[in-house]
Amino acid sequence: VIQTFFLTGTCLITYIVGLIWNNGQWDGLGVDGDERSRGFEVAQTMTIFHIVFAELFRAYGSRSMRESLFTIGPFSNKYMQYSVGASLAATLLIGLTPGVQQVFNMRYLNGREWGLVLGLACIPITVDELTKVVYRAIDFGKRPLVNTVEPYVNSAVGKSSAGELQEIKVEL
Repeated sequence: VIQTFFLTGTCLITYIVGLIWNNGQWDGLGVDGDERSRGFEVAQTMTIFHIVFAELFRAYGSRSMRESLFTIGPFSNKYMQYSVGASLAATLLIGLTPGVQQVFNMRYLNGREWGLVLGLACIPITVDELTKVVYRAIDFGKRPLVNTVEPYVNSAVGKSSAGELQEIKVEL
């Protein structure tokens, strides 16, 4: 839930900053029609790229609720690499190819705009990794010890008077 709020917030920031950088103000009023249209298209392009990159980054972090991306290894799942690569290729094809770009009303981004898009796209995965640190610290989501049962023996786990776990076996 926390990551969703950060993703929504960074999307709004991306869009509003894109409008201000290209129209001089966030609402585009008082700007010539063609320039205003271009400003809105750049802001929309920045937002689309931001959402795609943020979600692709978060996909790596979503592989475990408790373990860090760096513990698991970002490249340990080859199918993950294929799917991220295909998503990235499709997005860049749509956003950077003349002709296709016009169909989706997307514009080329300059270095400053790409910097904002990629920088803000890192915020949700960072929040996700920090959340995992808290989860590990408070043992949230930790799986309980599994009790293995020997054949033909009923087994139960109980607490001794000292509060320690002990296994009780009863033969049938």
